[in-house]
Amino acid sequence: MISQGKVTGVIELRNKVEGIFDENDIHLLQSIATSVTIAMENARLYRETVAMAENERSIRNMFQKFVPKEVVDKIILGTTEEKPLIDEFKTLTLLNIDIRGFSKFSKYLGPQKTVALVNYFFSTMGEIVFKQHGIVDKYLGDGLLAIFGAPVSSPTDADNAIAAALDMQQAMTSINEYVYKQFNTTLSMGISIHTGEIVVGNIGFDKKMDYTVIGEPVNFVFKLQAMCKSWPDSILISEKTRHAARSHLNVEEVGTFEVDRTMGELKIFKLLGQQQ
Repeated sequence: MISQGKVTGVIELRNKVEGIFDENDIHLLQSIATSVTIAMENARLYRETVAMAENERSIRNMFQKFVPKEVVDKIILGTTEEKPLIDEFKTLTLLNIDIRGFSKFSKYLGPQKTVALVNYFFSTMGEIVFKQHGIVDKYLGDGLLAIFGAPVSSPTDADNAIAAALDMQQAMTSINEYVYKQFNTTLSMGISIHTGEIVVGNIGFDKKMDYTVIGEPVNFVFKLQAMCKSWPDSILISEKTRHAARSHLNVEEVGTFEVDRTMGELKIFKLLGQQQ
């Protein structure tokens, strides 16, 4: 039996009850061999398909805990013709959320309760990021950095980041109800949002890679976060994010911030609301 030019099996006939093997026997044997070969090939393809599906499911289950679905899709379905997930220079919107007074209440709660509280906070805020088509770039102890516009960009990246921030602000009510009931304390946070051109891709080396961002806008969104201390539980956005947003924003100008010597100063706004 031959399949795709390779021998897959042998059928041996030793004796015939009456007479000798003739042309009819040969044709019958060829038909049987062909049918068996097709059945064996179909079984092999089925096993390969099942194995590939199980492998893809395992990869998704493992990696989607760390990277968004779009990145996993490119890892699994990507081809050599596609642009690799490295060294892309893109305009992204960054969102940084930070818990206020983290050191104080972590000492009050102790390490185990602090981890439980922070995980609850991150699970709520992380779900909001994913719902608004962003990805969580990294956790920062008492906060997280989210990216909107990578690996897949859209014209509404800034709007999605703003919508996520407003959802996070609203979620603080239910978070604090839970935190007070479980830990007899409450949380305060600040959110900063900035838009700019950033290098995004796989950064690191072969044994430890992160899909992350580097560039001045990353530094700036953390500098902007420092200003949030003056407005607890508020959202501050940069002038660039306000211009990038397509939706109408209800904002209040709170001052200016020097980015660097080349870019000069940017206006900073407190976000009050968003209209689609």
